[in-house]
Amino acid sequence: LNGQELPYDVINGMPMFQKDHVIGKRYQIFERIGWDDRVGATYLVTAPDGKELVLRVGNDQILIPQLEASFLCKIEQQNLWRFFSQVHSIYQEEKFYYLALYFRSGPTLSQCLKYCGGKFTHGSGGRLALDVLRIIRITHNLGYLVRSLNLEMFHFDACSRHLFMADLSTVRKDTSKSNTHNHELVMPHWCGGLIFAPMTFHDDGELLSHKTSHKR
Repeated sequence: LNGQELPYDVINGMPMFQKDHVIGKRYQIFERIGWDDRVGATYLVTAPDGKELVLRVGNDQILIPQLEASFLCKIEQQNLWRFFSQVHSIYQEEKFYYLALYFRSGPTLSQCLKYCGGKFTHGSGGRLALDVLRIIRITHNLGYLVRSLNLEMFHFDACSRHLFMADLSTVRKDTSKSNTHNHELVMPHWCGGLIFAPMTFHDDGELLSHKTSHKR
């Protein structure tokens, strides 16, 4: 790393790192790419070995990166990281929590659709839709809920020719499966657009995962 520790401001609890700022001799900042401070900051960084990483930053108040780390560790235990992202490292210091992910380039699903003139063939549409359904099913089976769906959340990996879910900021634990009797637990709610909202959202019901039963 050829950078150094540089002064930075903290806005909305999140650090505004300058380019070439070095964090703990582990990550060198290239640029910030995520600006929604409610779910943590997101930076493109490089590691000492030159690998390109996506760095998620949280603190003791903004816990979304920690939740993402927990989720992705479970994903890696099942060897299903190809549908999500792969963890490079996790680092914590006094003020901030850092989750570093291997950078995976590729267009968003929205960009793919525009490139094809707003239309997919039946085969391509079906294959990409199957990827989305697999991602939702995997998330639910691990005890989490997908609370939003949009075309920007999914990126196309040209190497595997499959979609992966790059944005995990709206994934939450499914508290309906918790064994605790703590009445203060709040059920996760749908926070996405109406077009992909589950029927329970329109009926003012709770957001729940559903397992498909196959009858012979």
